[in-house]
Amino acid sequence: MPQRPPLPLRFGRALRLLRADKDLSQEALAHEAGISRTYLGEIERGERCPSICVAAELADALGMASYDLLRAAEDMGDWLGQHGRAR
Repeated sequence: MPQRPPLPLRFGRALRLLRADKDLSQEALAHEAGISRTYLGEIERGERCPSICVAAELADALGMASYDLLRAAEDMGDWLGQHGRAR
């Protein structure tokens, strides 16, 4: 069985896709979440792992519940399949 990517990579990928689906720029989402665009970019690339508070702010800025954002990150395969996106 293939090993799943680390959580920071899955979280970043989910966040990037959700942001794109909302047609938000990194700058707009970062502003709404109260973080820098640079930090958001690092999160999306899986280079940084946000605190639970920052993750909650990002989810709120996307208009979703925190657990939905974490669920998207937890199982990117299912999430991507449900939204018609290729891996």
